[in-house]
Amino acid sequence: MHAALVLLLVMSATSLHVHNVAGPRLPECDCLEWRSVYETFGVKCGQGYELGSLHKSYDTTFLDPGSLPDVTLDGTSLSYRELGMHDYNRLCPYFHMKLEFNKCLNKKFGPVEQWCYVDSKCEDADRKVPNTNVSIFTCPEDDDNMMKKTRPQELNRLADTSGGVDAGLLGKLSYALMETMKWSDVEIAASLSPEQLKISHTMEDRYNTAGGHIEVVPKKATSASTQMLHGAKLSGEAVLFDCEIPDSNCGGTLVWGEGIWAFTSLEQNPFGRLGYKCISGCESVSEAQ
Repeated sequence: MHAALVLLLVMSATSLHVHNVAGPRLPECDCLEWRSVYETFGVKCGQGYELGSLHKSYDTTFLDPGSLPDVTLDGTSLSYRELGMHDYNRLCPYFHMKLEFNKCLNKKFGPVEQWCYVDSKCEDADRKVPNTNVSIFTCPEDDDNMMKKTRPQELNRLADTSGGVDAGLLGKLSYALMETMKWSDVEIAASLSPEQLKISHTMEDRYNTAGGHIEVVPKKATSASTQMLHGAKLSGEAVLFDCEIPDSNCGGTLVWGEGIWAFTSLEQNPFGRLGYKCISGCESVSEAQ
């Protein structure tokens, strides 16, 4: 049952915008580079789904482009100041507005559709951003230009070449994030060595070293956790299981087929640059690339 649930959750976005799937994609419907959308086309970060991860029920509310972007959370309109400087900066100036690529990103955290900005001439776009020549576009499932189809090592590279943006946040806005179980719930079913498990909890270790207190308690294997991990592997999609640190961009642990990728230091220095590193099933991952 849980394996079937994972398959359903990860693949559910496929049926939501079927009108975008049929036929070849026209040049005017090609995704625009994220950074250029804000620097050249006059889009205000937040007029699309950039702030979607702040709340499950987030939807866009378009305003006068001369004003700061507002969003709607639970039917309540919130201004930039009400959102808070930290949340806005984390998702806009320090992230979306620095991205030097044009691949589709998640509309929010979770197994969801992906989107990008396109030329307003694109007839398949969802809607136009007011007072610009840009529209919001939901990327079709047969589109290869999606971050959900991007290998972790390429994701690491894109984070580096985009001004060193947070690779953990990029991971959560690229892959399907499971909301019902965390990595600590399913890790026992992965049959990893103690050293591999330690690497998969790099972020909790860093958090505790910085003065936090997150206790990762080994959990017993259950039929639910075993089926959840099995379902993630069978889905054929990249599936993220979150870490124990609440409201963080810890990057989680990525399961893609038989490959398991920890979000950890990519350097010998344990406090070095962070990204996704394969810790199990790496042979199968290499063969698939």
